[in-house]
Amino acid sequence: QRVSRLSQERAQLEQKVLKLSPMMEGSLLKSYD
Repeated sequence: QRVSRLSQERAQLEQKVLKLSPMMEGSLLKSYD
């Protein structure tokens, strides 16, 4: 049970990062302008 729970939490974190990364990249590109 522990392993599956950890993998679920990691998957949720990865989804959040994937959603945030495009925004981060966009802000970085804007700052370079």
